[in-house]
Amino acid sequence: MSDAPAFESVTDPAEIEPGETRDLWVMLRVYVGGDCPLTRVTGDVENVDLQQMHGECRATIVTREDDDVSVLQTRQEMGQDCISQVFHQHGCVPHVVDADEDSITVTVYPDSRETIPDLVDSIQDLGYVLDIERLVGVSPELIGDSTVLCDLSVLTEKQREAVELAVARGYYARDGDVDMASMADELDISKSALSRRLKSAEAKLMLEFISQSRDC
Repeated sequence: MSDAPAFESVTDPAEIEPGETRDLWVMLRVYVGGDCPLTRVTGDVENVDLQQMHGECRATIVTREDDDVSVLQTRQEMGQDCISQVFHQHGCVPHVVDADEDSITVTVYPDSRETIPDLVDSIQDLGYVLDIERLVGVSPELIGDSTVLCDLSVLTEKQREAVELAVARGYYARDGDVDMASMADELDISKSALSRRLKSAEAKLMLEFISQSRDC
């Protein structure tokens, strides 16, 4: 017979209140420079667990470099510019899915679409630049009877030109297989410049859509 201790539930399952359902999933890439210890980690980041404890932001990081797997522990005092603290202030639990030398990519489940522009504003107030990489919503509440149109005037002339070309070439089609390099050649810019231009435009349009949807 095993000598392992037996654990008893301290709470009757019937007394546990159900949690709230969150139907939005957002991926943000935040350019934090060297302010976050995660940007100084070498190797490919495979998993990050973040905790706020005793005024510190603590991270357990699993990295892989070739066939070597390492587990690192970092801790940093949470200041006013701590991005982890901003997420928690908006009721979001951040999950870091990637990091490089100047940015971290974070996914969160916000409680509502109204939280997203507020969260973005708070991050920008800290002086950080960010891209909204993905916004996924599966809630029927996101689909209303009203047709919401995004105002393209929020884009710069170059951003609008890039988006219109991408649409015309089928870049956003579900089964689209468009060569971004050829689109970049049409605009006489580099492929990386086109990618940045499209991401910036998509982030603006996404926030514009959320803002107008909120007013419907």
